[in-house]
Amino acid sequence: RATITRPDQSSVYAEQAVTLAPGEDRQLTLAPDAFPQLNFEHPDLWWPYTMGRPNLHDLRLELRVGNRLSDTKELRFGIRTVTQHRDADI
Repeated sequence: RATITRPDQSSVYAEQAVTLAPGEDRQLTLAPDAFPQLNFEHPDLWWPYTMGRPNLHDLRLELRVGNRLSDTKELRFGIRTVTQHRDADI
């Protein structure tokens, strides 16, 4: 289960059921193709403080066994967009 809390305090949720064997180690991906709510229409962008607001999002990941919380991880991240433009004469 993943919860993303945006700088305006609204939240986005995504959840995926997974079956693991004892001792199994696996990387999981919650891709926007499968979870359209992860495609932000108007993201709160992170900017260097000299160029704008350094907006950060909070991510909370939960691993549950049945309905009991087994493990959690929390982190902060920023969303950026980078583009490159060239002059026509180059």
